[in-house]
Amino acid sequence: MSVLVEYVVERNGVGKMTFPSKAEADAYDKLLDTVDGISQVLSKSQVLKEEEKIEELAMYLAKNRDSLITALAQKRKSIANSVDEKSQKPKSKKQSSLASQSLLDIVIEPDEDAIIETIDETLDQSKDNVAAA
Repeated sequence: MSVLVEYVVERNGVGKMTFPSKAEADAYDKLLDTVDGISQVLSKSQVLKEEEKIEELAMYLAKNRDSLITALAQKRKSIANSVDEKSQKPKSKKQSSLASQSLLDIVIEPDEDAIIETIDETLDQSKDNVAAA
């Protein structure tokens, strides 16, 4: 006789999935927590009325979390750039404090594709200069 240990992820008294390791069960439980949070946001939007569709979309977004975060980060970068370009001084100290807080929350990461493109352009120009000489 053998003893098997299985980890069951349970939600509202219902077993959702069984896993052979605790790490996999914890990862799935985290995924379900994310789905719950996204579902709440989607339910408030009133865009989707059917609970099943909300759950499907929430699961899709949770599974593609990294792509979603990247897409949202692009929006933050453009907001930060537009604030820098405007360089408008707030009218009061309270507005100044709010503006600096929101800017502190923004994480701007280097655009690796742009850096590579710049390097490629520089190399192309160098080759042109060598060829012309």
